[in-house]
Formats: sequence, structure tokens, C-alpha cells
Amino acid sequence: MKIYFYKYITDSSFAPAIIRHAFKLRATACNNEIQHVVEPRLEVFASVGSQTNLSVPVFSQEDGLGNQVQWGFIAEPHDCFRFVSSGQVVQSLPYRLNAQPELFYLAPTSLTNYTKLMRQLANACSTPEDVMHAVHNLIIYTPCHTTVSTTAQEVWNDPRGV
Repeated sequence: MKIYFYKYITDSSFAPAIIRHAFKLRATACNNEIQHVVEPRLEVFASVGSQTNLSVPVFSQEDGLGNQVQWGFIAEPHDCFRFVSSGQVVQSLPYRLNAQPELFYLAPTSLTNYTKLMRQLANACSTPEDVMHAVHNLIIYTPCHTTVSTTAQEVWNDPRGV
């Protein structure tokens, strides 16, 4: 087991200052079969010039994959927007790249399990870009047919979606 500490700082500036700023952030590391996020923290700041720090309420919920999504709204004028995401990630399985990584996800999840036919398609390709083009040619673009919880197997069986 390994523990990683992370801290990401993102600054945005606006000229001229903006008002009625709605934001949506996916700024927390993900939870999955190999890693678990411990003590995630998100701080959001807005200011005008270098003097005024505005109070920024942030709301949070899980998306369809179980990851945190944060959002908020800043009504007041501001020319600087900053968010800081920090925390710890506990990794439970060894995760290292081989010299020749497979063309499927290195960290399988419940959404990315694959079949023998999928592996044959990937093995017929020589690069990840070839896999991307093969999947693109296979799937018929159909809005609203898939969601964030649709599995690779479901799309393989009914090749429609976004």
C-alpha cells in the first residue's frame, strides 16, 4: 500500500471582471478499485484586485462514477478565481507501467471490463489511437442512449451512444 499526497492549485483571471459566475469542478482524485481518497479538501476563492476575498459557498455531490463534483455561484464582480484541491490517495494495488502496456485500461473498473472479442479488436491495433479510431467506427452516434454508468460491455452489445 502506498500513500500519495496531492495539492493542485488553479488560478483564473478575468479582464474585465466578471459577474454571475457559475462553476462546476471535478477537482478531487477519483475513488476506484485501486485507490481511495482520504481527507479530500477543496477551497475556492474569488477576489477583486488584490484586496477583496469574496465568500464562495461550494456544494458537492457524487457523479455516476462515484466521484465528487463541486459547484457554486459567485454573483459579485471578481477578476480572480482560484481553487485548491488537496488530500491523500491510498493505493492498494501495485500500479506500474510495463514496457509494453496493454491497449485496455491498466486499472480495470466495473465499467471497463472487457470480453475476448474486445481484446481481439485491441490486439489487431498497433497504437491506442488505432483502438480509438476502431471504436469510433464501431459505435453509432446516438445522443441519450448511454449514460456515465453504461459499461463497455453494454456498448459492445449495442454499439450506439455518445
